[in-house]
Amino acid sequence: MKRPCCRSARRKGEDGSSVRVLLLFIAGATLAGGLVLWLARSPQRNPIGQEPKPSQSITAAAPSSDRSIEPSATIPGQALAVKPAAAPPPAALIQTAAALPPPRDASPETRQLVVTLAQLDVTHGPISAEHAAAWKESLNQLAAQGEAALPAIREFLEKNLDLNFDAAESGAQMGFPSLRLALLNTMQNIGGPEALAISLQTLQTTADPGEIAALAKYLGQSADAQQHRDAVLSAAREALGIAASSNWDGRDVAPLFDLLKAYAGANAVADFEKYAGTWFNYTPLMLAQLPDGAGIPSLIRFADISHPPTTLGGDIRQRMLAQVSAQSSDAAEALFRQVSADHILSSAWPGVASALTGRTLELARTLPDTDPAAAAKPQTAGYHIALGNQNYIERPPPEMTAGQVQERIQFIERLLAAATNPYAREQLQGARDKLNARLAEGK
Repeated sequence: MKRPCCRSARRKGEDGSSVRVLLLFIAGATLAGGLVLWLARSPQRNPIGQEPKPSQSITAAAPSSDRSIEPSATIPGQALAVKPAAAPPPAALIQTAAALPPPRDASPETRQLVVTLAQLDVTHGPISAEHAAAWKESLNQLAAQGEAALPAIREFLEKNLDLNFDAAESGAQMGFPSLRLALLNTMQNIGGPEALAISLQTLQTTADPGEIAALAKYLGQSADAQQHRDAVLSAAREALGIAASSNWDGRDVAPLFDLLKAYAGANAVADFEKYAGTWFNYTPLMLAQLPDGAGIPSLIRFADISHPPTTLGGDIRQRMLAQVSAQSSDAAEALFRQVSADHILSSAWPGVASALTGRTLELARTLPDTDPAAAAKPQTAGYHIALGNQNYIERPPPEMTAGQVQERIQFIERLLAAATNPYAREQLQGARDKLNARLAEGK
């Protein structure tokens, strides 16, 4: 399903300002079709072969190479804006990189296989089943080269080029959201010291949320996984900072939020709070999921509409407060105070009532091993918010004992006794009726 870009994903005119998503048509017999130019640390970019105009700010040059991406033709010189690292790599990462093998030249055979993969036309109608099958066969042939394929993969990754299959019609049949992610997966399956070196290099230059998540998963399985944690956190935080700027092209940042939760734990509270105004739905979702209830004090504060941190997302903040009320007495008391003061937003009440019955919200797409078919499961609803390109799902209530169901009913009865708003009482009574029906059915 195609997803609209966030509000910052605007196209600008020909005055030299940045273009967010650019479909490139490269003439020539070998590079037919379109290459979507996705800049790795910064989505700001220029067309291939075009020098930046004076009004464009180029902070650093793209990784240079005197090797062609293909044996028979060269890509014209690129002038790409690359976001420099926010801080030097951790010392442990520098030591690890120094111990890894140096880059090797790609063979003509493997380089041509990568060129073939990059030639797929994603700009003129749907991708046919025949073209998809041929593309997958080329990818399998590249993988069959083993470690010999790694230099060619590295060369392509350094070019900061990509094919975006998610945005292409019938792109789902490709099996990967993009060409770069397909190459990263191939590289990781091959493995070895050289694959690790390419992964560390790419982590330092890419700002794509999916790529950072895929690299984090791979590095997390290595022998030096603990040494790479700081590098993963640094990459996720830097990419999130770029995504919050006007230079972002609207890609979903959910994997970055999930990485912060997994790698920073309780220390991610400040990160989530920082972006409450930009990803106003993701922030309360993640605060509610932090281990040991670390995000609940912040969630309680955010759910108080008398002192809102932002005008957007008040309904979901209050819903998430209700969602964690069954596990946190502090959250339960905060929700009770909000109901007693009639401070629950009218728009929030349906969600609050659903949360009290046990229905939960969570991110739709996070780390690479997340079930991609989750939104298609029975009684699971998917939601898309265009602002910030936020995507999440609502799951049905989990299995609960009769005692757990009764505890929820008792809490709703307490809220009903304090509620004076007729609409609030209606929603609470509906939630209570659903739980009573579940209790009667023995589920």
